[in-house]
Amino acid sequence: AVSLAGVAVSLGVGLLGFLPWDRALYPHLLCAGVIFGGGVLWAGGGCLLARRFARGPARTAVGSCPRLRRLQRVVAVACLCDLVFAGICFSGAFLDDPERFDVAQILRIARSDFGAYCTGRRGWHGLAWIHWAAVSEWLLVALLLLGVAASTA
Repeated sequence: AVSLAGVAVSLGVGLLGFLPWDRALYPHLLCAGVIFGGGVLWAGGGCLLARRFARGPARTAVGSCPRLRRLQRVVAVACLCDLVFAGICFSGAFLDDPERFDVAQILRIARSDFGAYCTGRRGWHGLAWIHWAAVSEWLLVALLLLGVAASTA
C-alpha cells in the first residue's frame, strides 16, 4: 500500500502541471487530492514500516541515522493533523459563505478580474478560512518533504 501511495503521489505531481485549475478544475482538484491524501498515507505507511524494521534484528546500513528516522512518526501525525485542519478551514469557509463556492462563478471572476480574485475583493480569497487553508496546504507540502528526508536517513 505504501508503494501504491508513492506511485499515486508521483503520478499526481506529474499530471498536475498539465491540468491547470482554470482550464480543468475537477481533474486538477483530483490530482491535488491524490497528492495530499496519498502523501499522508505514504507518510503514515512509511512510519509503520520504519517501526517494523526497528523491531527486527539490528542491521543498520552504513550512514543511516535511526534518530532521524524516528522523526517519521512525528511528521506522519503532523501531516494527518494538518489535513484535518485544512478540512476544517474549507468547511468553515463554506459555512460562512456558501455562495462563494460556486465553481462557475469562481472561474468567471478569476478569468475576468484576476487581480480582484487574488486579493480577495471578489471571490473566495476574501475569506480568512481560505487563507488558513492555503497556509495548511503549503505546510503539508513542507511536512511531506520532511517525511521524505526522514525516511531516507
